[in-house]
Amino acid sequence: MSIKTDRRDAEGIARLLQMGWFRPVHCKSVSSQETRARLITRKAIQHSITNLELSLRGVLRNFGLKMRPVAKRTYEAPVRERTAGNSKLTAAADPILRMRDALRREMAILELMVRDIARADPTCTLMMSMPPLGHQTCPAGQRVSAQSWRCLSYRLLIIPTGFGHRRRSAPGSD
Repeated sequence: MSIKTDRRDAEGIARLLQMGWFRPVHCKSVSSQETRARLITRKAIQHSITNLELSLRGVLRNFGLKMRPVAKRTYEAPVRERTAGNSKLTAAADPILRMRDALRREMAILELMVRDIARADPTCTLMMSMPPLGHQTCPAGQRVSAQSWRCLSYRLLIIPTGFGHRRRSAPGSD
């Protein structure tokens, strides 16, 4: 049984490099990773807000209180209106509403950060001039267009934007 040491590992890696078994690997830049982290955080908070709203609707539905579709800004008023008569239901709904409010404030801060990223980048400002794209799509779409040399097919670049030749704009329509 051979003894593993750092020196032997280094020798093994050096031999593999000499034989050409390793290839260069693409590493994303730190700014790209930071942008991606902000986008992922924003999406996670967005999902959390939606899950809280749906769970609160479920709690109200158990008591026979149905909520119609309401705007995100006016969500709290109908909930408070429906829970006003029941103190236990109010006690159950209040923490969810407070948590939702805190998440919406954090979401607004992240939204401003994403907008600043999109406005500072000339590629994003160009992409935002296309009708279906917005400031959330641009930083994510920029990664696709910046790495176009890595794509196997030009078709992969056309599909996310929705522009291009009509026959090739939908996958599987060839």
